[in-house]
Amino acid sequence: MSELKSKILRPATTSNYQCWFPPPPKVINWIREKKIAGIDLVLDSGTQELISLNCVDAAIPGSTFATTETNDDYTGVTERFAYRRQYDDRSDFTFNIDNSLSNGANETNYRVLLFFELWKQYIANEQYGAEGTSGLDDSNYFYRMNYPDDYRSPYIVINKFEKDFKGNYLEYRFLQAYPLAINSIPVSYESTQVLQCTVSFTYTRYVVRTRSIGRNLPTPNTPISSSLPQVPLFPAPPTR
Repeated sequence: MSELKSKILRPATTSNYQCWFPPPPKVINWIREKKIAGIDLVLDSGTQELISLNCVDAAIPGSTFATTETNDDYTGVTERFAYRRQYDDRSDFTFNIDNSLSNGANETNYRVLLFFELWKQYIANEQYGAEGTSGLDDSNYFYRMNYPDDYRSPYIVINKFEKDFKGNYLEYRFLQAYPLAINSIPVSYESTQVLQCTVSFTYTRYVVRTRSIGRNLPTPNTPISSSLPQVPLFPAPPTR
C-alpha cells in the first residue's frame, strides 16, 4: 500500500506556484519618475512581493513542432518530420488588484495595475506634460516606441512546487518578456466581486528546469532559482 500511495495518491496540484515579473532597469527608472504625473508608485521588494502574491492565475507555457510531410516513401504511409520548435506567442496572468488604504492613507492604491500600465507606457514612450503644458491628453499628441532591448525583461519566472515544499520543483523562465496587453476590466453595480486584471506577456521562448527546493521559502529578492545569475527585481535608486 505504501508503494501504491507513493505512485498514484500524491498527484501534483494547481494551486502551489510562484511568479516573478522583474522589469528591466530603464522601466524601473521610468516608473520612479512618474511621481511628477501624480503617480507615486514605490518600487521595492515589497511591491514585487505584492504583485507575486496577487497573481491568482497563471499558465504554464506550451510549444509544438512545425513538421513537413513526406508521402508514399512507404506504400500508403504519410510521415511527418519535425524541422522547427514553435513556442506559444503569449502567456496570460490574472491578478487581484490591491487596495492599500488599510496600510496607510498615503499609500498608492491599485499598485498591481499601475505597475503594468506604466510598463506599457514606457514601451510606447508616452510622456506626461508638465502642469499647464500639453501631454497625453493633447489632441495632437504623438509617441515614438522605445527600443526593444530597453523594455523587454531578461526573464519572468513561474516556479511550480507542491504544498509540502519537498523534493524538486519546476522553473519556467520566459525569456525577453514584456506585457503585450491588459485585458478590459469590467466594473458593475451588480454583486460586488474582487477587481481583477489579466495581463498577457509575450516572449521569445521559455526554458524549463528542475531545481532542488531546500528548506526555506523564496523571498522577493531571492527567487527559488537562486542558483542562476539573478537580475535585481528592484535595484536601489541612484544616489545624487
